Amino acid sequence: MLITRDILNKALEDKMPLFHDGDYIDDDVLYDLFYAQPILKDLPNGKKGLRTLIPRNDRNILCAELNGYMSNSPKGVFDKIYYTLRCKLCNKTFPVRITKGQIINRTFKISNYINISVNPDRYYLFTKALRELYNIKYGNVYNTYVCKSCVEKFVSDTMQEASEFLERKDKFDWFLFHKNSDDWKRKLFSLNSATLL
Repeated sequence: MLITRDILNKALEDKMPLFHDGDYIDDDVLYDLFYAQPILKDLPNGKKGLRTLIPRNDRNILCAELNGYMSNSPKGVFDKIYYTLRCKLCNKTFPVRITKGQIINRTFKISNYINISVNPDRYYLFTKALRELYNIKYGNVYNTYVCKSCVEKFVSDTMQEASEFLERKDKFDWFLFHKNSDDWKRKLFSLNSATLL
């Protein structure tokens, strides 16, 4: 079943379990569960304080059915619902598993599914620079996702551009001229200068 914000709000109002093995959640529910900012609420002592949009006790209730699955199965086998990520570049969709523990503890992040890794080469520093460029190109919006094959192409193309840049004779002139720039190429100079010589 696809769980929408209306379905989520109804379950919260009725204090009823909501999530079952194999359910999907939409963008609004993902936001409410993991990205919504804390809000002011009345505390038991009569004062006001910041609380998460969906308190932990309510999250436990929402996940009660998943607890039932957990008691009769190997750990983690049925402890999942899904969110569908869409690649910003190729537009393909990918289901991503979200566990009961992530819902209760608010630990799911799409950024955890974006893996920019580069095999060490003679410069030993591409990864930091590529992450910088990735953030410039695609941003850090909570639901922005680029799939593995597109990230690999991005890394390959960018490494080629970075290698050509580092092999330029005027690279240090560029570095001095752009000293106030936030350009991703500056990250290429975070290594020991001896490596560049």
